[in-house]
Amino acid sequence: MNKQAPLVVVGSIIRHKGKLLAIKRAKPPYAGLLSLPGGKIEFCEHIIAAALRETKEETGLDCKFEKMLGTFSEILHQPDGTKRHFIVFVAELNAPSFEVVESNEGQLVWIEENKLETLKNQFIVSDYHIVKEFLASDSKMEIREVKMNEKRNGDKTIYELEEFK
Repeated sequence: MNKQAPLVVVGSIIRHKGKLLAIKRAKPPYAGLLSLPGGKIEFCEHIIAAALRETKEETGLDCKFEKMLGTFSEILHQPDGTKRHFIVFVAELNAPSFEVVESNEGQLVWIEENKLETLKNQFIVSDYHIVKEFLASDSKMEIREVKMNEKRNGDKTIYELEEFK
């Protein structure tokens, strides 16, 4: 029996005046790709508190919590046969301004909501689908299962979405 536990994290969809905030990740996994700001939920920390704390740490923004949007269970299959498992709670936050402060987690990018599609190939595939689904509907996402494959092409790492259900 495998005794490893999933990594439990929060991702935040941060909005301000028709724009979304993304972070171009500096660290693996997903280095160089755009994602939702967020990170690990600490022991005994409420999900909302984690969303607000992680957002502040990565962006410098004191956001306002709006609502929980849903959860997804993502399993990343790596080329060496190992797997990484993430349970991600997704929160919607409203930013008070566009004035962000970058951290060592990566570069921050404001994206016009109606131009999200133009950056599709620069996003972590699962994060792109989560954001797109959220923008397409104001309903809750409920729980999604995600299976992704990590592949290497020379010195480049590629992530492919196998399932999103």
